[in-house]
Parts: sequence; structure tokens; C-alpha cells
Amino acid sequence: VLTDGFIGNEEEIFAAVHQRLRGARVFSFGVGSSPNRHLLEGLARMGRGAVAWVGLDDQTGGEAVDRFYERLAAPALTDLQIDWRGWQVHGVYPQRFPDLYVGRPITVVGCYRGAPGGAISVTGRDACTEQRLLVEPALARHPGIAKVWARLAIADLAARSVTDPYQRPALQAAILDT
Repeated sequence: VLTDGFIGNEEEIFAAVHQRLRGARVFSFGVGSSPNRHLLEGLARMGRGAVAWVGLDDQTGGEAVDRFYERLAAPALTDLQIDWRGWQVHGVYPQRFPDLYVGRPITVVGCYRGAPGGAISVTGRDACTEQRLLVEPALARHPGIAKVWARLAIADLAARSVTDPYQRPALQAAILDT
């Protein structure tokens, strides 16, 4: 999706894309100061893709487009899954993990009960094979982490409320509870 202007009616667009996505990836690129950031970021998140921006007065706009396409042409890992192994986790966001691209970190937050369970197993596919990585989760005890978790939880619930109108009242209540 490439746009240099503001597009409204986000809820209708999100619902239509959700119905037709069928595993496709969505990549968004906004040019200038007018593109709808909420829409482009939401489409990229929904389609497990990425989003990039370039300003009209940006002298390196062509280079930014080239870097964006080069990065997207070769994801480091696709179809990511996490095996939490000894962890008792809940409230993990995002619930669907995007693909991993070089230079674009993925943030996954969640809550756990009990004692930390050691390394987790992250699996995904590179260009040829399935890869498995053992990762030591970063345990954060900073009070700001709860806000990061809440923001991701609310974003996930809000996105689901657009694509599942029958669950909208319950999801909106969950947003308020969060």
C-alpha cells in the first residue's frame, strides 16, 4: 500500500482486508505529511508486514524506498512461533507475530506467574529451512513496562473489535478494563 494522501473510513478498510487477507503480507509506505498513520500502521500489523515513511522534502526518499524494498524482499524469519517452555505466560501481545526483518526488532510483551523459566524457543522459517533459536527473555521490573504491555494489549483488542463486530461490546469492555 503506497499513499501520499489521507484515506479515511479505517474501520471499513480493516474489515475488508481482514476478510480477504488469507495469509498474505501487507506492506505500507507513506509519503509526505498527509498519510493516515493509523491506517497504514494497522494494515501492516494486520498483514504481518512493515510500514515506512518518507517526507516530501526528504532528499533521500529514493534511497528510503530502495532500502524498504530490499529489506522486505528477504525477511530474516517468517511464520514466527514461541515455545515458552518452562514459563507460565498469559497476556502475550501481539498475539500474531509479524515476520522478522533485518533492522526491525519485534517487541513481544506478556505476563508470567511463578519463577522465570529460563530460555524460550523461537522458531521461524528463513529462505530455505526452519530455524530454532534459544532466547533468554529480558525480565523488566521497571514500572513503565506495564504501560508498554497495556498499549499493546489495547491495540490488539481494538484491532480485533474492528474485525469481529459480534465481539465488539466485550472487546470494548476489555479495553476499558485494561
